[in-house]
Order: sequence, then structure tokens, then C-alpha cells
Amino acid sequence: MANFSTGNLAALAAVLGVLVGCGGSGADLPATSPVSGTVLLDGKPLEGAAVRFYREDKVDRPAIGVTGSDGKFKLTTFNTDDGAQPGTYKVTVTKSESASGTPAEPVIYDASSSDPAMFEMPETKVENLIPTAYASPSSTPLKQTVSEAGPNEFTIELK
Repeated sequence: MANFSTGNLAALAAVLGVLVGCGGSGADLPATSPVSGTVLLDGKPLEGAAVRFYREDKVDRPAIGVTGSDGKFKLTTFNTDDGAQPGTYKVTVTKSESASGTPAEPVIYDASSSDPAMFEMPETKVENLIPTAYASPSSTPLKQTVSEAGPNEFTIELK
């Protein structure tokens, strides 16, 4: 049998504690339902747009996604593509380009982070390529309801 000193046992206990803590299943996170959809601008798929769902009934982390070349997106709240918590949401859509004229990549932060800065946009000069009414929860006319049972497949039409 191996002979462990008190220091070795303490180190082993610390390593095991970290490993168990890193392997969490997310059971302590609120339940989410898968959410996907398509964003259309003037009837055509919108590529490279950031889509955010903000809860209407409480301040909570938004569910976020980015559209592909076909305009399709999947939302993430806590883990990749996990969707959103059931409820009613204000929906924002943004697509920007930098002052140099190159597309500005949507900023999507690690939603599992507890850092409040994860929702802040970088300070760069950008121009929104779609109507600004869709950019803010306070001005957007877009609303969607996510149900627990689903399906939660939305078409978001911008004009």
C-alpha cells in the first residue's frame, strides 16, 4: 500500500475537489428549452447578425446567438446551443461594420462566466447595418415567447 504524507493527502484532496467541481452537469442551472430560427432582412437571410433574447419579466442574462450564411441561429444561455428559459422575450438583432468598412464580428461571450463584463460590447467605432430600432431592448418591436414544451423555431423578419 502506498505511503502518503499529510501534505500529499491534502494535495490529492484538493485535486479531486477541483476535478469534481469541473465535472458539473449544470443541474443547478435554470431549465432551458432549445431555441432556433432564421433572421430575414427585406425577405433575405441575414448573415453575421447577433441575436439576443432579453427576458421581459426579470433582469437575467440574455440568450444569444449568431446567424450563419443561411440566416439561421441557435440560442445559448448557459451552455452552447442550450436555448433559453421559458418566458416572454424582447428580441434584438444587430449587425455592424467597423469604421474601416469591414464587418464587425458579433461579440458572444462565455455565458457560463459570472463576470458582468461579459455582456459589455468592446469600445470600437461601428455602424449598424440594419435599422437601429432592432438594436436595443427598449426600442425593439420584436417579441417572442419561448415555451417549455417547444417547438421554439422563430422567423424574425426585419424591414
